[in-house]
Amino acid sequence: VYSVSSDDGVSWSAPLQLGNLATQDVERDDSPRLTSDGAGSAMVVWNSLGTIAGGAGTDYDVFRTMTTDFGQTWTPVAEANENASVDGADRLDVNPRAATDGSGKWH
Repeated sequence: VYSVSSDDGVSWSAPLQLGNLATQDVERDDSPRLTSDGAGSAMVVWNSLGTIAGGAGTDYDVFRTMTTDFGQTWTPVAEANENASVDGADRLDVNPRAATDGSGKWH
């Protein structure tokens, strides 16, 4: 969940769901990171233990969701690493980070 402030933190919205799986995800989610381009787009990345987003592995994997409208809507949750379903428990994906160059490229 997240909240939005449009007055420099004086007041905040009611909690909102982040991504399309918020009500279905019962796994452990850790290390969320928000990166913004300062112009209304943002990416949130986190690691999760379990099989969310339609079939990621049973180890820790990194997931992401994005907004381009100041957090009003978010893309469906997706694995950030392409091999999430097959990388195995010996390849724990933890402590994710995201970055942008401010020109639409996200890393």
